[in-house]
Amino acid sequence: VIRSLFPDASKQEPLVIENVPDPLAGEQ
Repeated sequence: VIRSLFPDASKQEPLVIENVPDPLAGEQ
């Protein structure tokens, strides 16, 4: 899903993945 939003996420992949579990884990 992340790759679909950012076709050039090859470099922003680690940044997005790190920002996703952070807010999700904090909310739950």
